[in-house]
Amino acid sequence: MLWTSLGLFFTLQSVLTYVAQGNEARLGAPLIYQLGYWYVWGLLSPLIFAAARRWPIGGNEGGNEGGTGNVLRLVGLSLVVAPLQVVVSTLVRSGGMYTAGIITEEVYHAQLGRLLSLLPIQSFDALFTFWVIMGVYLGIRYYRQSKEQELANQRLQGDLSDARLQNLRAQLRPHFLFNTLNSISALVAACPDRAEQMIARLSHLLRRSLDSDTRSLIPVAEEMDFIRTYLEIEETRFGDRLSIELDVQPETETLPVPALILQPLVENAVVHGIAPFDRPGRITVMSRLEASVLCLSVRDTGPGVPPESSFGIGLSNTQSRLAQLYGDAAHLKVEGNLVAIRLTGHARENP
Repeated sequence: MLWTSLGLFFTLQSVLTYVAQGNEARLGAPLIYQLGYWYVWGLLSPLIFAAARRWPIGGNEGGNEGGTGNVLRLVGLSLVVAPLQVVVSTLVRSGGMYTAGIITEEVYHAQLGRLLSLLPIQSFDALFTFWVIMGVYLGIRYYRQSKEQELANQRLQGDLSDARLQNLRAQLRPHFLFNTLNSISALVAACPDRAEQMIARLSHLLRRSLDSDTRSLIPVAEEMDFIRTYLEIEETRFGDRLSIELDVQPETETLPVPALILQPLVENAVVHGIAPFDRPGRITVMSRLEASVLCLSVRDTGPGVPPESSFGIGLSNTQSRLAQLYGDAAHLKVEGNLVAIRLTGHARENP
């Protein structure tokens, strides 16, 4: 298709040139001349492309020495291909026009007789065409290789990000489980009924956690259900010392958020806002839409969490997960006893 298109293009150019010079428009001779010329290049092009792959100008490939050595090999090939193309195309064009009755037998033999004398000049033109074909092929080849490399790098970065996310998320379960089991062990002797309730709720919570393992993102409503179950465990532990409030705006219930993103924040509120005090305390978890920005917040009635420089596993883990999933489109803010997450963009799902 390519070589036919080139032949037709230059045929049209030849016809228009004849007409512009005041000659009668004739299609037969220019068509045979140009198609014969370009079809021969089409037959030789696999050899040119194979040489370009075998002897890459840019460096080593397939165990062959790159650089200057490959350039010299390609130059040598061009000095063979160019005169070969001239000879074959002359035979094809002259034979085609003679067969079509465009030229006489005498003219046909005359053209063949001039072949050797014109070979050096025509070979020079063929050399130029050889390197144009070579350059176009190398340009396309290098472009494709660069795009493939770019896609490979993107896939690698995606795989690395997914691995980091899985690692960060995997850190949550043993950390949370360890703290919860500590709470249960503290109640086993003193309040066995409450300890049994905590074990049942912990079992339910772990099942919910396992069910969400295949997803990076879950709806806000599902995350809030998980938080409610977790806080019920803590209510069993602290009794009247802890009251909870989940304030979820209906418009946010179906919006996607990272699974278990609020649990470390709620656990942090329990550790710093409830556990150290004998007085009753309260934890409020909210979900709001503010100017199309999803805002999640956890507030307790304690004095507040330590400054950012002393973030523990929970907050540091949350900050890292948000960075992996959202980049600059997510913000974690700590102000006294309030920890807030603002999601201004969309996260990427796991492939």
